[in-house]
Amino acid sequence: MEDKKLRGDLKVVKDEVVALKNNLLSLNDEKEKLFSERHNTSERIKELIKTSFELKKKRNELTDKVQQLKERRKVLNDEITVKITAIKELKKKSSEIDRRDSPDAIFRQINFLEQKIETEALNFNKEKEIMKQIKDLKKKANELQQQFAVFKEVNDLSREIDLKKHDADSIHEEMQSLARESQKVHEQVIAINKEIDELKPREKELTEKASESKKKFNEVNTELKEKLGTLQEVHSKVGKNIERSKERFREKKERIKASSEREVMEKIKKGKKLTTEDLLVFQGSKEDDEE
Repeated sequence: MEDKKLRGDLKVVKDEVVALKNNLLSLNDEKEKLFSERHNTSERIKELIKTSFELKKKRNELTDKVQQLKERRKVLNDEITVKITAIKELKKKSSEIDRRDSPDAIFRQINFLEQKIETEALNFNKEKEIMKQIKDLKKKANELQQQFAVFKEVNDLSREIDLKKHDADSIHEEMQSLARESQKVHEQVIAINKEIDELKPREKELTEKASESKKKFNEVNTELKEKLGTLQEVHSKVGKNIERSKERFREKKERIKASSEREVMEKIKKGKKLTTEDLLVFQGSKEDDEE
């Protein structure tokens, strides 16, 4: 009765161990999957943070370049403004000049009068009059040269303004190009930061699930170890019970054998006929004695 109960207990414990092992394998798969996904998510977040940092650095460098170009353009625009003001003042002066006169035309008149003095026989008063004309013309020519210098200065300033405007336009185009590039980088940063914000709650959720899964795994693992201990105890009890059964069987066999030997010896003493079974018992008894 006890043997039957022990064997029943052994089967129950074995079934429980198998169920716990299967459950442990399933929990381990779930745990490893969660930890792997959590690891991949964390690595993705680290990668995105690094990329975001690099892009922000690039965006800031572009912004600094744009600011430097703005300052250069401002300097050029200020210079252009100054030169435009100067041109306006010079143009006021140039508007007062009679362009019908020119230093070259006056110098031709002076040359003509000087040749007249040298080649013609003039009286003193006529020569004196011509000399006065030459003096007045030279004075006028000098004034006209100073006045006509205004036109040259206006032209020079206009060329300088055109060059500076060209430089300012080139800088403006470069600024726009850098600003567009900076905007693209900024949009990339926004997209990456959005992905990071979406991944962080998922990372937290996976961390909690992985922790809970690990806790369940450890609980089942502890239960399995306890159940394996119980299985070993039941195995030990079954083994001991088997040994006791074997011992009882040997004792019973020895009693039957001893009883059979006594009966055979009685038959021999009384001279009774021995059966084949009696001969086997007698032969076995002799072998035991020889041993």
